[in-house]
Amino acid sequence: MEKVVQTERVLHLLLQQPPEIRYQVIAWLEPIDLLHLRATCHTLHDFVHESERAICLSFTERIAQRHSICGAALSASDLSILFRLSRQVDFACEVATITAERITKYLKCIGQPDDKSAVDAWRARKSVRLQKRLARAFIQLHIYLNFLLDTITKNEEDLSHLDDDEYTTLHHIFDLDQQKFLADHMSSLTEQDFIDITAALVIFKSVCKARCVPFTFRSHTHPFTSVRQILVYKGLAPFTQLLAPDAGLAQQDVHLRRICREIGQSRRSYLNSSTQSDCIRSIHCLEGYNESRDAFLDPRRSSKAREAFVNHQDIWDRSARAFMMRKLGRYPTLQSSTIWISNVIVEGERESQIVVGPWDMPDRR
Repeated sequence: MEKVVQTERVLHLLLQQPPEIRYQVIAWLEPIDLLHLRATCHTLHDFVHESERAICLSFTERIAQRHSICGAALSASDLSILFRLSRQVDFACEVATITAERITKYLKCIGQPDDKSAVDAWRARKSVRLQKRLARAFIQLHIYLNFLLDTITKNEEDLSHLDDDEYTTLHHIFDLDQQKFLADHMSSLTEQDFIDITAALVIFKSVCKARCVPFTFRSHTHPFTSVRQILVYKGLAPFTQLLAPDAGLAQQDVHLRRICREIGQSRRSYLNSSTQSDCIRSIHCLEGYNESRDAFLDPRRSSKAREAFVNHQDIWDRSARAFMMRKLGRYPTLQSSTIWISNVIVEGERESQIVVGPWDMPDRR
């Protein structure tokens, strides 16, 4: 009881402060806490709402600064969008941690003392370096996936006149839409950013395959939903469970069944951010475009056809390569995933003898 009274006293004193002081206090709360605070009563609703846009801007700037990402790609206009954005960042960082820990487990350094505690500390340090680089790449990849899903779903109405056979023959029809998004919202991407995101995607696919959930995998009970389709429709969030080190085959199968069922019943919620309001339908059918319309899902389209259609669309590689070609006047020089990992974790000349072990070998189960 005493603690409740003390909390009410502190809250009462906070509400009496000038707006600029109140903002400095609540700006450091997490989005979920601000949502709960706003839903408490009218006074606290107004208290949070008066600084909502400033809070969203401050939070996205902190995320952008922490992960060295362009802030324009992380825009959020209200707390609900900010909460979903923060969750996506958390999922990207968690997948990056799982991936980095798996890779560094296989690291060796020639000439290193055979001291287990020293080796563990060395690998932990390398894991942190690799996790930071992967997290940055995965966050940018998640932003791109949001746009890709929004574009694919919004164009279902324009393609509804096609039968399933014609629909499944459409390959890479959103490449120019993706290039326009990259030019409008991720124009600050450097050559190194492109190399990092491309390498992170290759590493992610390899880890999925090693963990027995390759991109071509299909659930036994929902055979028309692939792991690739899960990435497009659900983002990186499901892979925090699918790729977890302690997830066995039985647990993975349970997760896959649940995710496939969700995809079959509905689609992932879209972020109503400024990047989505600027999304255009495919350049092949711009006539009669209405920005305010809801996403259309053709109920006549079979799950098998939709899965095949999604699998025929580009995820990052073609569109990003074309965007960088126009920006740089040449194709960026890509590296193998092993060389990229070595370049990220090396801290000095004395560590040039690092050996990256078979981290992408399938797990023994």
